[in-house]
Amino acid sequence: IDSRPMHALVAILALVSARGAPQPLLRATPPSPMETGCASSDVLDGDRMRHTKRTNTSVCACHCVFLDIGLNDGDSLLKWPHDRLLQQYLQRESPQQGSDSQRHADAASQRARHAAAMVRECLDPLHAATTCFVGIEPNPTFTGRLRMLERHARARGVRVQVLTQTALALTDGHATLFVDEKDGGVGSTLEASKKQVNQVPGKHLPGKGWRFHNHSVATVYPRKSVRTLSAAPFLRSLLAASRFVGVKLDIEGYEYALLRSLLVTHPEVVCGLGILAAEWHERMMTDNAVPAGVSVALEWLLEGPGCGVPLVRWKR
Repeated sequence: IDSRPMHALVAILALVSARGAPQPLLRATPPSPMETGCASSDVLDGDRMRHTKRTNTSVCACHCVFLDIGLNDGDSLLKWPHDRLLQQYLQRESPQQGSDSQRHADAASQRARHAAAMVRECLDPLHAATTCFVGIEPNPTFTGRLRMLERHARARGVRVQVLTQTALALTDGHATLFVDEKDGGVGSTLEASKKQVNQVPGKHLPGKGWRFHNHSVATVYPRKSVRTLSAAPFLRSLLAASRFVGVKLDIEGYEYALLRSLLVTHPEVVCGLGILAAEWHERMMTDNAVPAGVSVALEWLLEGPGCGVPLVRWKR
């Protein structure tokens, strides 16, 4: 049995634990628009974020930030906190009065209950002016639709900002996006080792109707150069300026490279999140691209001592 993946995971866990538990968020009250020079509708330094490489950005008066990484056509941007967190995950985390688990809760369940309380507070209409929704999407196919979504949401008073033709990655700069043209672009990825996967027409059952090819997207998908935003400083800025940051991560196989690196080099930006909803694409990876069971191992690291971020298993 190859023990190298387990040894690597033990090393990662040691690094995460050595840095200690996540620290409290830095500011209980976010800065006012006057402090940051932001317009009232801005979220991230205004539209300048689209045209610069600044990742140490200000957050404009957002008590809560819901970040959708891998936005696709934008349908999930405003819906995922309500549909997935409030209606599904957080209903299970509501403590029952007088229960043994409530009286003797461990650190993980305490964070889960804190996340539940914060999400409810953030999504309360009374807090709409200081709850912000941020989306990141690299596929240029969706740019026009996403800009229109942003305009319409802002016109209704919703605090929204979308970073188009942009991918969250390990460094600032540019990277190759492998563009899925057959299925509306939803399978586009930075991960060259992901298999080509196509939806089978007429099949709509959960987990069904997908054809997995043996070759990688790098051999067949068109390539486009997209801007990359360095994940660590970007997430750190959000955490420093907001009381609560919830993240949805659906990046088509690139989650393994991204999370592995962040947990080793900057675990505080992952472990400090209020909640993380992640979709795993392990079965879509080519042979030997990632160790078998890597998704379960990452969940163990993320939810365990030394990190303890509340985790939601995301599925479309």
